[in-house]
Amino acid sequence: MRGLLFIGSAVADVVLHAPAMPVKDGDVDLRSQSVTLGGCACNAFTAARVTSPLPCALFAPMAGGVWGQWVREALRRSGVESLCPAWDAEAGCCYCVVDASGERTFLCNRGPEYHFQAQWFNNLAPETYDAVYCCGLEIMEADGQVIVDALKRARLQRLLFAPGPHIRSIAESRMEEIFRLSPILHLNRDEALAYTGETDTAAAAEALYKRTHQPVIVTLGAEGAYARSEAFTGTVPGLRVTPVDTIGAGDAHAGTLLAALCEGLPLAEALHRANRAAAAAVTVQGGQLTRDAWEAVQG
Repeated sequence: MRGLLFIGSAVADVVLHAPAMPVKDGDVDLRSQSVTLGGCACNAFTAARVTSPLPCALFAPMAGGVWGQWVREALRRSGVESLCPAWDAEAGCCYCVVDASGERTFLCNRGPEYHFQAQWFNNLAPETYDAVYCCGLEIMEADGQVIVDALKRARLQRLLFAPGPHIRSIAESRMEEIFRLSPILHLNRDEALAYTGETDTAAAAEALYKRTHQPVIVTLGAEGAYARSEAFTGTVPGLRVTPVDTIGAGDAHAGTLLAALCEGLPLAEALHRANRAAAAAVTVQGGQLTRDAWEAVQG
């Protein structure tokens, strides 16, 4: 068993807690600020490591500059080293503005940490892993095709694709290539409705299921998650907590779900675990699920 492979980004998140979202000509005094490790793939990877005993590997491009060095050191402190080669270029970062309710918006300075080279996949062998995660943020880039091509060459046992908020920015021809890989789709309600044009969660999930014939997971925030699959269709309730911020909640849900499925849990049970992981993730600052937060929602 080689476990789970997470393909995507690891970035520095500059978390800015404000009393309200900034408006034009405004003047906002921050309640606090900090820098945390982030990036969708990195957040999902961390959640899988925290919630499951399965081995996990991170394939995230490293870069230079102040933020690139910060990311390398943060990963090293966690005992993690990316399997992906590094760019000789300065990394960007993500500014995460969080209001008093815990809701967030991102201002991203996207750098080389979101870009991949085809030759990097020559020695990776994704097909040797039990499951692979990839995110739409990297797929949408012009060089995101190299990720799709690598996945197409591999005979994957299980692929989870989390297209994210830019789902409509990914070329439809590229989305079709991904659909032909029969991925588990993981997206939130707004993303599912926007992409399918449906006005109902169940109808949106059904439309996506007809294109992949694999489980479609639509997260519903504190309400839990809706699934459409051959074995189980319905909503698994979530766990209500008081949020610090909602950064990385969907990532934690995706990483935990994938690990639980690879452990052999039925989909409904895997979703129950993933819902708890998402709830735990919003009780900490930033997108990285911690063991203390995970243990606090058990029982």
